[in-house]
Amino acid sequence: MPQADVVPGQRFSDFLEELERGEFAHDCSVQLAKVVREVQRTGKAGSLTLKFKLKPTDRSGKQVEIDKDLGVTLPKYPRQKSLAYPQEDGSLLREDPRQTTIQEFDSV
Repeated sequence: MPQADVVPGQRFSDFLEELERGEFAHDCSVQLAKVVREVQRTGKAGSLTLKFKLKPTDRSGKQVEIDKDLGVTLPKYPRQKSLAYPQEDGSLLREDPRQTTIQEFDSV
């Protein structure tokens, strides 16, 4: 009978290193570094979430399939708002096409 209180023989970090021949652990490290850099740059919170879903491959329960997900939420840095003038073709212009330019004004 399994006991929930028993500490497993394998450390979590060792388990993580074995997944995808170490690629998953490497991806976690890369993403963690990105979150840390953005937290430092913005002064806002970010997160890294690991999610494991285990399901038996058959009724015996002697093998499980592990579905992994690495969720990353980078802090959002406040951006300045911009103004543009929409055109009929769907493009945006930074300058109002109806406004006279200085060159046009000087030639009058």
